[in-house]
Amino acid sequence: MSSIEHHGEKVLKHTGSDGQHELQQQMKTVKDDWTEAVNSLIELTAALESRLQAWTELDRCCEDLSRWLTQTEVQLKNIEMKPAVTDQQTVATQLSVSFLGMLSYI
Repeated sequence: MSSIEHHGEKVLKHTGSDGQHELQQQMKTVKDDWTEAVNSLIELTAALESRLQAWTELDRCCEDLSRWLTQTEVQLKNIEMKPAVTDQQTVATQLSVSFLGMLSYI
């Protein structure tokens, strides 16, 4: 941008008044376009950083879920089948407490 301004100022000295006005308008347009492009890039960068943070959070949640599923699978495999209804209710209560623990991750 500074190069355009530098060369534009040099040319302005050797240009008629009508041409100077046109050249100044074009230089202003280029500068405005450049500023707009820079601002767009800043906004895009911020949006991408935000998306990256969201993906990082999603990855963390997926890891937590995977860990919980593995722990739950181990618990379920270690459950001894109980013949009595009261024993079955105790096991069901223990499992529901474990499953409610996962809700804290969500």
